[in-house]
Amino acid sequence: MSDERSIRAEKASLRERVLAGRGALGDSHRARASEVIRARVAALERVGTARRVAAYATFGDEVDLDGLIEGLLEAGVEVCLPFVDDDGVGLARVEGLEGLVKGYRGVREPAPEGRERVDPASLDVALVPGVAFDRRGGRLGYGGGHLDRLLALLGEEVAVVGIAYADQIVDAVPREPHDVTVDTIITEEDTLSVRR
Repeated sequence: MSDERSIRAEKASLRERVLAGRGALGDSHRARASEVIRARVAALERVGTARRVAAYATFGDEVDLDGLIEGLLEAGVEVCLPFVDDDGVGLARVEGLEGLVKGYRGVREPAPEGRERVDPASLDVALVPGVAFDRRGGRLGYGGGHLDRLLALLGEEVAVVGIAYADQIVDAVPREPHDVTVDTIITEEDTLSVRR
């Protein structure tokens, strides 16, 4: 088996194990943990001074950032969410969560009507979900590669913050050359600065 196939097999196995664990956390645990995580994110200095933040509309049993997004919008911060279209993955500014539509794989995204692409390099902070993270900033996504392609377009000054439950932190995430790392990881238990 080639190295590339071996890494992909490792990723698939880890993805399956961590998603099963995340799914078993239970709704009340996820709700309490999400509340703590939202508060930790809001307390980050980079978020507090940001003018433009990329986030994600919660899907399935991910950490729920909806309340944080609403708070940022109320504070006058520009919030951008990802979308997938024929040109690939992009970011678009949103005015609220009520106008989102189901897009790729059922993930909520900005509606196509009136959607304008935002340059990822213009962000101050990117809040990113993942299946698993490690303490060196490794991030395991869902397997489509969309978010990695978007993150590769960020400017060097953009703070990339991984959002996860504590159970999603693993010893090591298998990496391929195109995988993008995060600078900080926030869980309900800790704010982890990445050791590179």
